[in-house]
Amino acid sequence: MRLLFIALVLGLSLLGQDVPRVELFGGYSYLRAGTISPVRLFGLDAANLNGWVAAGKINVTSRIGLLADFNGQYGERHVQLPAGSNPSIQPGPGEFQQHTFLFGPELCLLKTGRMAVHLKALAGAANRNTLAAPLSEAGHRRRR
Repeated sequence: MRLLFIALVLGLSLLGQDVPRVELFGGYSYLRAGTISPVRLFGLDAANLNGWVAAGKINVTSRIGLLADFNGQYGERHVQLPAGSNPSIQPGPGEFQQHTFLFGPELCLLKTGRMAVHLKALAGAANRNTLAAPLSEAGHRRRR
């Protein structure tokens, strides 16, 4: 009888150690695309991009998982024309978009009551639209 009681109590404590088969995450993303020296030569200003992030993980075992991470950021980027440029051409803000797609494994190295240490190795691709700005002639009107 004691052995049955101990088995039931230990079995209940092990239920708390279960790892979910699938984990999902979604949220907001912010990216500041700064101006680095090669970009500054073309007069591009920094851009503040807002977007989304979505991630999913399939737990193969309690310590090994397979991750997929996707995100997109959107905003506008302005151009500062260099001194001596044609004053009749005025740049407007250009659309700026970036999407990333990352995949890889996750390994749980250490798991205690309140802390877990994970090692992730993600690889993937990024797609960026770097349209600087549409140009238009100042004072030019379209004729119909």
